[in-house]
Amino acid sequence: MNAAPFTPAHTRPRALKIAVQILGFLLSLGLLYWAAQSALAKPGMAEKLPKLLETPAWMLASMVALTMATIAWSGLVFWIVLRPVKALKPADLIAVNAVSTLLGFLPFKLGLVFRVLIHLRKDHLPLLTIMGWLAAAGIIILASLSGALAGSWWRGGLDALWWALAIGLPVVLCAAMTLAGKRLLRSKSMRWTDQRPWARNLARALDMLSHPRSVMIALVFRAGDIACHSARFFLASEAARLAGLIDQGLTADQAILAGSTYFLIQALSPFGTLGPREALTIAILGTISQEHFAIVVLVVSAADTAGSILLGGWGLLHLRPLRYVARRTAPPQGAPHAPQA
Repeated sequence: MNAAPFTPAHTRPRALKIAVQILGFLLSLGLLYWAAQSALAKPGMAEKLPKLLETPAWMLASMVALTMATIAWSGLVFWIVLRPVKALKPADLIAVNAVSTLLGFLPFKLGLVFRVLIHLRKDHLPLLTIMGWLAAAGIIILASLSGALAGSWWRGGLDALWWALAIGLPVVLCAAMTLAGKRLLRSKSMRWTDQRPWARNLARALDMLSHPRSVMIALVFRAGDIACHSARFFLASEAARLAGLIDQGLTADQAILAGSTYFLIQALSPFGTLGPREALTIAILGTISQEHFAIVVLVVSAADTAGSILLGGWGLLHLRPLRYVARRTAPPQGAPHAPQA
């Protein structure tokens, strides 16, 4: 009697993760299909779609350019957050973010994998420092969105209180975070990290979050990112209105809410960006307006895809990542943050 083939236990969780990613990606594509069907559900929408190409060319070009600007702003956020620990070239960080954004359309978090590999092998950063860096940047990004999202839900329009909350809440949160980080770094509980390199590498996230100048500059960069996201939605709604696809465009506060929501869902989606960001943004816009804005979201997604391909292609040419992905590179002698074995 033949014995059953031996299957190592460690391969089972890996197979499960692959299956979950594939199923999640298929679900995301299903959400994208729902978004497209929702956009075409309005009577006469399919016949009017070609009129989008008759809208002013500068509108369509501006949406693609704004997509590239959002990718650049996000890359600069990563650059300035890391700067208190290690100074890298801003252009390199923009290129990494561009390629990671392009790979983010696919499942398996390939964008995150690419980002980590490049910083491990090209910039010789320890893995735990990279993890702390990504966590610090994520905290600042969430803090930057808190004011605009809270103001849009609470006020429902751009008034003085909205602006006070949109600007004041992120500043207060980041200032409190910086003070807390400084106090924690000076505490006795952090002394044990001095003798443990792995703990010190992880704790470099506190060095980043406790640097007031870098944190505040990161907030300014994030403000530029939010402005670009919002402008894309405003231009897309105006293009759709001129083409006769919708009766009324997005107001400024609705565009800010849509842009912030779209970006947040894109950043948090575990199975690729396509699908969840479109479906949930359409759902949220449906709760604040009687107008059917599904086509506007899809126009933004089309511009986002075009801009991501253009800047991602430049990022690949700039980085030439096969040099670092295909083979390991040894850190230079005396590198301050050489990766540990």
